[in-house]
Amino acid sequence: MIVEVEFTNAVRAITQQKTIRLELKDGSTYRDIVAQLADRFPALIGVLIAPDRRTLLSANLFKRQDGQPVMPDQMDDQPEDGARLIILFFIVGG
Repeated sequence: MIVEVEFTNAVRAITQQKTIRLELKDGSTYRDIVAQLADRFPALIGVLIAPDRRTLLSANLFKRQDGQPVMPDQMDDQPEDGARLIILFFIVGG
C-alpha cells in the first residue's frame, strides 16, 4: 500500500520536504504512518508526534484528500491504498 503525506507550515520546515510517499504493509493503520514518520523524522517527536511514536500530539491531525479529518478515535483505522494525507499542525497555548 502506498500513502502520500503532505507537510505544511512548521512541519515542512523541520522535514525539509513538501510531500513524501510511504510504503505500508497491508492492514497498516494511521498509527503505523505516525510510526514511520517518527522513524524517518525523529525531530518531529515532541513537536508533532507524541513520545510513544504512534500518536499525534493534541490538536494535530491528518486530513484526508476528501477534506475529512482523521479524528483521534480513528487512528486505528486503515487508510486506503493511494490515500493522500495532509498533516495539520496547530500551535496551541496562551
